[in-house]
Amino acid sequence: SSGEHMDKIIEADSWVYDRLMENNDIGNFATCDGGLWPLLLKEYQDGDEVGMHFDDARGIRRVAASISLNDDYEGGVFQFPVWKFDFETGKDNFKIVDVKLKVGQMVQFPLILLHRIAPITKGVRKQLVTWYTGEVLNW
Repeated sequence: SSGEHMDKIIEADSWVYDRLMENNDIGNFATCDGGLWPLLLKEYQDGDEVGMHFDDARGIRRVAASISLNDDYEGGVFQFPVWKFDFETGKDNFKIVDVKLKVGQMVQFPLILLHRIAPITKGVRKQLVTWYTGEVLNW
């Protein structure tokens, strides 16, 4: 029945939220004492990508969390640009760091961190996405 189905969804949702709250030690990025944003299921098809961007850090969202539901796709890695300046040599060092998650692994990062999702080259990428929340920021 639809009632039993809804109970299973709520039970699964509760289990995921409990695990997320157990793993909310996200360093000093932000004060995240407001709980979690509702879970979103994101699916990216062959050819989909998300360009380089910052998430919107206004309001109550502080830190993004993305959990991989599958790994039977190609491409679609998280990419984070990293820039360092070497004061001794005076040279810039810029690179892109790729993060490919296995099933059940999670990546967390502050909303002010520039990131993208590389193009999916084969298959479908499925992720559960949420945000840790805190007090309202108006910047």
